[in-house]
Amino acid sequence: GIFDTVTAVGGVMDGFDPHDSNNLQVKLALPPGVAKHVFHLTAKHECRYNFCLNSVKEQWSEMSLPGAHADIGGGYNPLEEEYLFLTRPAMQTVSSDIPVQSTDVYRRTVREAERLHTHPVLAPVLPSGILKIESDIDECIPSDQYHNRKKRVAAAATFRRTVSNDWSKVTLRVMYEVAKEAGIIFAEIDSKNKELAFNPELNTLSERVVLFAKKSLLSGHQENMLFERDELKIIGKYIHCSANWNAVNYNIKSPVISEVAIFDSFSFVNRPDDNWIRTIYNMSGEKLK
Repeated sequence: GIFDTVTAVGGVMDGFDPHDSNNLQVKLALPPGVAKHVFHLTAKHECRYNFCLNSVKEQWSEMSLPGAHADIGGGYNPLEEEYLFLTRPAMQTVSSDIPVQSTDVYRRTVREAERLHTHPVLAPVLPSGILKIESDIDECIPSDQYHNRKKRVAAAATFRRTVSNDWSKVTLRVMYEVAKEAGIIFAEIDSKNKELAFNPELNTLSERVVLFAKKSLLSGHQENMLFERDELKIIGKYIHCSANWNAVNYNIKSPVISEVAIFDSFSFVNRPDDNWIRTIYNMSGEKLK
């Protein structure tokens, strides 16, 4: 069977924090003897605060592949339009005569956007889309006590692109081939099934990943597959950016302003973990990183 080893469980005892290792009544440990084979695929580019990984590598085979959570397990539409806030939307009240680009909030956002390329989870993704600084102005605020006119300026770094789900079809083949290697009997994949076909530029990568996955299963421990920069450049076009600072519901007519306002009541459920690095726990609930 296929099991999901990402939990987001919160309760009264842990302050409703889904980020910690307290999963309450949800049992995730896979002790020796629970199955003949356990092969765990993890998402190398997943880093959401609420999507900590529960690793099984202390006991079973585990392999990390490029992509976000649903790039590995499936779930994205054939084509997804991504419009994401990659910096936390922020707002500042200033004098109405100050240019937007001269405000502290705008300048701070520019600096944060420049650092995004340094995060390994974003580096292969950003070249395939448009990253820019967007701002909004709200001038419907009262003047101060000296009758000086004021305005609110909101700013955030946004990222826009269209992504296919072809990489998840590669990882599907990994699961399919590894399961067959372990003795499961499946029908052959229909080469004429367009829903299972992926872009030919992924063919060589698919073959290499499948071969490495079989080796990982046989070794019985964690295998770290390395990818060349050119390979990641190709893969980056097909993996999604799951971590972002979008609110659950936002007003597309004035996105930056509304993102700031909505935070007070809804929070950013898909926000990235600290420094865009995923938190990982072992089966005993101990933090690995």
